[in-house]
Amino acid sequence: MTRAGAHCIASRGERWQLAQAGRAFTLSWQVRIMSAVLPPGVVIRAATAADLPAIEALLGGSGLSARGVEGQLAGFTVAEANGAIAGSAGLELYAGDALLRSLCVAPAWRGKRLGAHLVEHMLTEGAVQAVDDVYLLTMDAERFFARFGFLTVSRRDLPFTVTRAVTRAGGCPDTATPMHLRLALP
Repeated sequence: MTRAGAHCIASRGERWQLAQAGRAFTLSWQVRIMSAVLPPGVVIRAATAADLPAIEALLGGSGLSARGVEGQLAGFTVAEANGAIAGSAGLELYAGDALLRSLCVAPAWRGKRLGAHLVEHMLTEGAVQAVDDVYLLTMDAERFFARFGFLTVSRRDLPFTVTRAVTRAGGCPDTATPMHLRLALP
């Protein structure tokens, strides 16, 4: 479902078929699905209730807030490495918008493209869910997210639903940099 005047790259059904086929494809953010090159022993999968304590510990250990994760767990993905949670990311959906949140990788797995795989997975999930725009807030990863096509925006540019979600989560200080990525073509 897109807003009036916006045109999707593919219909929701076509996006689902592309994702299900597992083919490498490029959408407007110019990111390729790279599941074939995950580090050995790593699986990216949907988070479950059993993963919640590990996600909260991972976020807390990295100085990130876990507030609101439990209520949005259905939108979370984890990277599991040899039976342990090595990374997490969440995608909160709000009509045609989404908030990418809680991207975190365990220290032992940093520098191995695990964060990039999680972002690619979440953007693909957003495309499958017919998301038009993805927003995030970051304290120090602007250059990392820019590699996926995210651009810095003003907090005034954040949709109300995203602003409300960020406020409810309470974990992003006013100094966090808001960023935006348009998934749907204009």
